[in-house]
Formats: sequence, structure tokens, C-alpha cells
Amino acid sequence: MTKLSDTPSVILSQAGQHEALLATASTNLPAAARQAVFRSMLKNQLLKELPAPAEYRDLGWRQD
Repeated sequence: MTKLSDTPSVILSQAGQHEALLATASTNLPAAARQAVFRSMLKNQLLKELPAPAEYRDLGWRQD
């Protein structure tokens, strides 16, 4: 089992409470740190990257 630091733990907790189960990070977390956290969580299979529903596109952590 992966031991989580505070930031990933909060992100997963909030995602579990989100109506669409979307993971978001606090806006006071610097962008580089946000991306590092999300990449790490994806690598450890704690998150799965999917296209965001249209109404949540602004929550995307990256834009392609």
C-alpha cells in the first residue's frame, strides 16, 4: 500500500466527495507542484486520466 502525504490524501478525499468524482487541487498550491502531485498519483495508479465532462473542462490540470 502506498503511504500518502497530506496533499494527495486531501485530493483523493475531495475527489470522493465530488459529484463527478473529479480530482482537483487547491489553487494556492503552485502550478508546478500541482502537476508533480498529479503525475505522481497517475504513475502510482491512484488516479485515472480521462477527458473531463464539458461542464468541468475548466478544472483540467492540463490542456491538450
